[in-house]
Amino acid sequence: MTKSTHSHFGMATGLVIAILLTGCGRNPVTSAIRAIENGDLKKAEALLDQTLLEDSSDVSALGNLAIIRFKNGQFNEAMDGFAKVADLVPGDPRPLEYIAAILMEEARWKEATDMLAEAARRDPGSSSILTALAVIEANNGNAPTARARLVQVLNRDPVYAPALFNIAVIERDWLKVPSRGRRYFQRYIAATRNDPHLLIARAALADKSALSKQTTTSPAPAAKPVRDTSRGPR
Repeated sequence: MTKSTHSHFGMATGLVIAILLTGCGRNPVTSAIRAIENGDLKKAEALLDQTLLEDSSDVSALGNLAIIRFKNGQFNEAMDGFAKVADLVPGDPRPLEYIAAILMEEARWKEATDMLAEAARRDPGSSSILTALAVIEANNGNAPTARARLVQVLNRDPVYAPALFNIAVIERDWLKVPSRGRRYFQRYIAATRNDPHLLIARAALADKSALSKQTTTSPAPAAKPVRDTSRGPR
Protein backbone atom coordinates (compact mmCIF):
# COMPACT_ATOMS: atom_id res chain seq x y z
CA MET A 1 0.00 0.00 0.00
CA THR A 2 1.38 3.37 -0.93
CA LYS A 3 -0.57 5.48 1.50
CA SER A 4 -1.97 5.08 4.98
CA THR A 5 -4.74 6.72 6.91
CA HIS A 6 -2.31 8.79 8.93
CA SER A 7 -2.27 12.56 8.69
CA HIS A 8 0.80 14.53 7.73
CA PHE A 9 1.63 14.75 11.45
CA GLY A 10 1.40 11.02 12.14
CA MET A 11 -2.15 11.14 13.49
CA ALA A 12 -4.79 8.47 12.92
CA THR A 13 -7.71 9.63 10.81
CA GLY A 14 -10.06 6.98 12.14
CA LEU A 15 -11.52 6.53 8.68
CA VAL A 16 -12.71 3.20 7.44
CA ILE A 17 -10.16 2.31 4.77
CA ALA A 18 -9.49 -1.08 6.35
CA ILE A 19 -13.17 -2.08 6.44
CA LEU A 20 -14.06 -3.84 3.24
CA LEU A 21 -17.49 -3.71 1.65
CA THR A 22 -18.98 -7.15 2.05
CA GLY A 23 -20.49 -9.37 -0.58
CA CYS A 24 -23.69 -11.33 -0.21
CA GLY A 25 -22.12 -14.73 0.24
CA ARG A 26 -21.07 -14.92 -3.41
CA ASN A 27 -17.78 -16.70 -3.88
CA PRO A 28 -15.98 -14.23 -6.20
CA VAL A 29 -16.53 -11.21 -3.97
CA THR A 30 -15.94 -13.13 -0.75
CA SER A 31 -12.75 -14.60 -2.19
CA ALA A 32 -11.66 -11.15 -3.38
CA ILE A 33 -12.09 -9.71 0.11
CA ARG A 34 -10.00 -12.54 1.53
CA ALA A 35 -7.35 -11.90 -1.10
CA ILE A 36 -7.26 -8.17 -0.25
CA GLU A 37 -6.84 -8.98 3.43
CA ASN A 38 -3.96 -11.33 2.52
CA GLY A 39 -2.32 -8.71 0.33
CA ASP A 40 -2.93 -10.53 -2.96
CA LEU A 41 -4.31 -7.56 -4.84
CA LYS A 42 -3.85 -9.03 -8.33
CA LYS A 43 -5.98 -12.06 -7.47
CA ALA A 44 -8.60 -9.83 -5.86
CA GLU A 45 -8.69 -7.54 -8.87
CA ALA A 46 -9.24 -10.46 -11.24
CA LEU A 47 -12.09 -11.82 -9.13
CA LEU A 48 -13.77 -8.43 -8.92
CA ASP A 49 -13.37 -7.82 -12.64
CA GLN A 50 -15.08 -11.16 -13.21
CA THR A 51 -17.99 -10.10 -11.02
CA LEU A 52 -18.35 -6.74 -12.75
CA LEU A 53 -18.45 -8.41 -16.17
CA GLU A 54 -21.62 -10.11 -14.98
CA ASP A 55 -23.05 -7.06 -13.18
CA SER A 56 -21.43 -3.66 -13.73
CA SER A 57 -23.42 -2.13 -10.86
CA ASP A 58 -22.38 -4.64 -8.19
CA VAL A 59 -21.75 -2.40 -5.18
CA SER A 60 -19.44 -4.79 -3.33
CA ALA A 61 -17.29 -5.39 -6.38
CA LEU A 62 -17.11 -1.70 -7.24
CA GLY A 63 -16.26 -0.74 -3.67
CA ASN A 64 -13.57 -3.33 -3.18
CA LEU A 65 -12.04 -2.59 -6.57
CA ALA A 66 -11.85 1.05 -5.50
CA ILE A 67 -10.10 -0.06 -2.30
CA ILE A 68 -7.51 -1.88 -4.42
CA ARG A 69 -6.99 1.31 -6.43
CA PHE A 70 -6.50 3.18 -3.15
CA LYS A 71 -3.98 0.64 -1.92
CA ASN A 72 -2.09 0.94 -5.20
CA GLY A 73 -1.98 4.73 -4.93
CA GLN A 74 -4.30 5.15 -7.93
CA PHE A 75 -6.26 7.87 -6.20
CA ASN A 76 -8.19 9.25 -9.18
CA GLU A 77 -9.45 5.80 -10.15
CA ALA A 78 -10.27 5.03 -6.53
CA MET A 79 -12.28 8.22 -6.14
CA ASP A 80 -14.23 7.44 -9.31
CA GLY A 81 -15.09 4.01 -7.94
CA PHE A 82 -16.14 5.29 -4.54
CA ALA A 83 -18.25 8.01 -6.18
CA LYS A 84 -20.15 5.32 -8.11
CA VAL A 85 -20.75 3.39 -4.89
CA ALA A 86 -21.93 6.56 -3.14
CA ASP A 87 -24.51 7.09 -5.88
CA LEU A 88 -25.68 3.48 -5.74
CA VAL A 89 -25.96 3.42 -1.94
CA PRO A 90 -27.11 6.95 -1.02
CA GLY A 91 -27.55 6.18 2.67
CA ASP A 92 -24.07 4.79 3.31
CA PRO A 93 -21.41 7.31 4.46
CA ARG A 94 -18.43 5.03 3.91
CA PRO A 95 -17.76 5.70 0.21
CA LEU A 96 -17.64 9.41 1.03
CA GLU A 97 -15.27 8.72 3.91
CA TYR A 98 -13.00 6.82 1.55
CA ILE A 99 -12.96 9.80 -0.80
CA ALA A 100 -12.24 12.12 2.13
CA ALA A 101 -9.29 9.91 3.14
CA ILE A 102 -7.79 10.34 -0.32
CA LEU A 103 -8.31 14.09 -0.23
CA MET A 104 -6.62 14.23 3.17
CA GLU A 105 -3.64 12.27 1.85
CA GLU A 106 -3.30 14.99 -0.78
CA ALA A 107 -3.70 17.77 1.83
CA ARG A 108 -6.87 18.99 0.11
CA TRP A 109 -8.34 19.98 3.44
CA LYS A 110 -11.30 22.09 2.29
CA GLU A 111 -12.51 19.43 -0.14
CA ALA A 112 -12.04 16.73 2.48
CA THR A 113 -14.04 18.77 4.99
CA ASP A 114 -16.87 19.21 2.50
CA MET A 115 -16.88 15.49 1.74
CA LEU A 116 -16.97 14.60 5.43
CA ALA A 117 -19.83 17.05 5.96
CA GLU A 118 -21.80 15.17 3.31
CA ALA A 119 -20.89 11.86 4.96
CA ALA A 120 -22.07 13.25 8.31
CA ARG A 121 -25.46 13.99 6.80
CA ARG A 122 -25.70 10.28 6.09
CA ASP A 123 -24.48 9.29 9.55
CA PRO A 124 -24.78 12.14 12.07
CA GLY A 125 -22.47 11.85 15.07
CA SER A 126 -20.20 9.23 13.50
CA SER A 127 -17.03 8.77 15.58
CA SER A 128 -14.89 8.15 12.52
CA ILE A 129 -16.15 11.26 10.73
CA LEU A 130 -15.70 13.51 13.77
CA THR A 131 -12.19 12.11 14.30
CA ALA A 132 -11.27 12.80 10.69
CA LEU A 133 -12.55 16.36 11.02
CA ALA A 134 -10.38 16.75 14.12
CA VAL A 135 -7.33 15.61 12.16
CA ILE A 136 -8.08 18.24 9.52
CA GLU A 137 -8.35 20.92 12.21
CA ALA A 138 -5.02 19.83 13.69
CA ASN A 139 -3.31 19.88 10.32
CA ASN A 140 -4.61 23.41 9.82
CA GLY A 141 -3.14 24.54 13.15
CA ASN A 142 -6.40 24.55 15.11
CA ALA A 143 -5.38 22.27 17.97
CA PRO A 144 -8.01 23.50 20.50
CA THR A 145 -10.82 22.90 18.01
CA ALA A 146 -9.39 19.49 17.14
CA ARG A 147 -9.25 18.60 20.82
CA ALA A 148 -12.86 19.70 21.34
CA ARG A 149 -14.03 17.42 18.51
CA LEU A 150 -12.14 14.48 19.99
CA VAL A 151 -13.57 15.13 23.45
CA GLN A 152 -17.01 15.04 21.83
CA VAL A 153 -16.20 11.62 20.34
CA LEU A 154 -14.82 10.27 23.62
CA ASN A 155 -17.79 11.48 25.63
CA ARG A 156 -19.91 9.17 23.50
CA ASP A 157 -17.38 6.39 22.96
CA PRO A 158 -14.67 6.41 25.67
CA VAL A 159 -12.66 3.58 24.10
CA TYR A 160 -12.61 4.78 20.48
CA ALA A 161 -8.92 4.18 19.75
CA PRO A 162 -8.25 6.71 16.93
CA ALA A 163 -9.67 9.53 19.05
CA LEU A 164 -7.64 8.47 22.09
CA PHE A 165 -4.42 8.36 20.09
CA ASN A 166 -5.02 11.70 18.40
CA ILE A 167 -5.97 13.58 21.53
CA ALA A 168 -2.82 12.23 23.19
CA VAL A 169 -0.75 13.64 20.32
CA ILE A 170 -2.53 17.00 20.52
CA GLU A 171 -2.17 17.28 24.29
CA ARG A 172 1.50 16.41 24.23
CA ASP A 173 2.83 18.07 21.08
CA TRP A 174 0.52 21.01 20.38
CA LEU A 175 -1.10 22.01 23.65
CA LYS A 176 2.05 21.11 25.60
CA VAL A 177 0.27 19.29 28.44
CA PRO A 178 2.35 16.09 28.62
CA SER A 179 0.61 14.73 31.73
CA ARG A 180 -2.75 14.67 29.95
CA GLY A 181 -1.09 13.25 26.86
CA ARG A 182 0.34 10.36 28.87
CA ARG A 183 -3.07 9.59 30.39
CA TYR A 184 -4.64 9.44 26.94
CA PHE A 185 -1.85 7.22 25.65
CA GLN A 186 -2.48 4.87 28.56
CA ARG A 187 -6.19 4.78 27.75
CA TYR A 188 -5.41 4.19 24.09
CA ILE A 189 -3.12 1.24 24.87
CA ALA A 190 -5.79 -0.25 27.13
CA ALA A 191 -8.44 0.16 24.42
CA THR A 192 -6.73 -1.65 21.55
CA ARG A 193 -4.74 -4.81 20.99
CA ASN A 194 -3.88 -4.73 17.30
CA ASP A 195 -3.19 -1.25 16.00
CA PRO A 196 -0.19 0.12 14.10
CA HIS A 197 0.07 3.08 16.48
CA LEU A 198 0.65 0.93 19.56
CA LEU A 199 4.43 0.98 19.16
CA ILE A 200 4.39 4.78 18.95
CA ALA A 201 2.22 5.08 22.04
CA ARG A 202 4.33 2.68 24.06
CA ALA A 203 7.50 4.43 22.98
CA ALA A 204 5.95 7.76 23.97
CA LEU A 205 5.30 6.49 27.47
CA ALA A 206 8.79 5.03 27.74
CA ASP A 207 10.67 7.92 26.14
CA LYS A 208 9.32 11.45 26.18
CA SER A 209 11.15 12.32 22.97
CA ALA A 210 9.90 9.34 20.96
CA LEU A 211 6.52 10.65 19.87
CA SER A 212 7.72 14.03 18.66
CA LYS A 213 10.12 12.20 16.33
CA GLN A 214 7.15 10.35 14.85
CA THR A 215 4.48 13.03 14.61
CA THR A 216 6.37 15.53 12.47
CA THR A 217 7.09 13.15 9.62
CA SER A 218 4.98 12.01 6.70
CA PRO A 219 3.61 8.47 6.89
CA ALA A 220 5.82 5.66 5.65
CA PRO A 221 4.84 4.51 2.14
CA ALA A 222 4.12 0.94 3.23
CA ALA A 223 2.31 1.77 6.46
CA LYS A 224 -0.72 -0.34 7.32
CA PRO A 225 -4.00 1.59 7.47
CA VAL A 226 -5.75 2.24 10.74
CA ARG A 227 -8.69 -0.09 11.19
CA ASP A 228 -11.84 1.50 12.53
CA THR A 229 -13.00 -1.32 14.76
CA SER A 230 -16.09 0.49 15.98
CA ARG A 231 -17.90 0.09 12.66
CA GLY A 232 -18.46 -3.16 10.87
CA PRO A 233 -19.50 -3.78 7.29
CA ARG A 234 -23.12 -3.14 6.55
